[in-house]
Amino acid sequence: MPDHTIGPVDKDLVFPSCLKCPYLKGGPAKFCLDCFRNSTEKYTGESCEICGQRIEDTGCKNKLCHSQDRYVQKIHHIQYHEGELQETIHRYKYENKYGWASIFGRFLFAWLEENLTEDRPDLIVANPTHESRKPRHTEHVIEAAQKEDSLDNWAFDVADTRALIKTQETKQSAKKSYKDKEVAAEALLEVLSISCTKRTEDKYILVYDDICTTGLQLNAVAKYLQENGRARRVEGIVLARAPWKGAKEQNSLSSKPTSLGI
Repeated sequence: MPDHTIGPVDKDLVFPSCLKCPYLKGGPAKFCLDCFRNSTEKYTGESCEICGQRIEDTGCKNKLCHSQDRYVQKIHHIQYHEGELQETIHRYKYENKYGWASIFGRFLFAWLEENLTEDRPDLIVANPTHESRKPRHTEHVIEAAQKEDSLDNWAFDVADTRALIKTQETKQSAKKSYKDKEVAAEALLEVLSISCTKRTEDKYILVYDDICTTGLQLNAVAKYLQENGRARRVEGIVLARAPWKGAKEQNSLSSKPTSLGI
């Protein structure tokens, strides 16, 4: 058996200075997730059992959790969308820092091993991007997570033709109002396609996305998978859950670029 014992790491090598880390290519994925957690602020309060939002005195204010039109059963999250993680996701998606896909894939794989071994999804798909999108940020993370899965314990959808396809580009909903996000979710429903119903029918499907603010996009994907792919159950897993800022402010999160090399 290989020795996966991890020694102390210099404080300057922790997340987000991952390119300098000696375990970037040789260490287990769990080490990356533990390092990440130890490098980011911990939230110890109560969170919504459905969407993962931080609970205030009056309970979860996310409309989706109280909606009769909710199709996604639960939205898991690895961390909250703030601080270094917020900036790092921005660099990955909008500044062509593609190398972060391998790190985020490690986070995803380690989280699965930690949380869902007793309730494994039948299929793990990306909230799909159109083939014209560069980078295809969700698909690349799924591919990176699959590379960590040396025992093939997880059903990552990395086939040449994905189970769930986005047939054309839609307008981005980031930093938009709640109403705009509702419109974007409806638009997404119109451009999704199932490549083969046999891959989704009667399956428990886990959908990966990078950020969740309202959950409307994931809910739209869940609706499509259940109504058109005849999925039995759909849940979401996101890298970052955006902390609630209220109906008017929730989408105003800013991402400030930094000079870090990844």
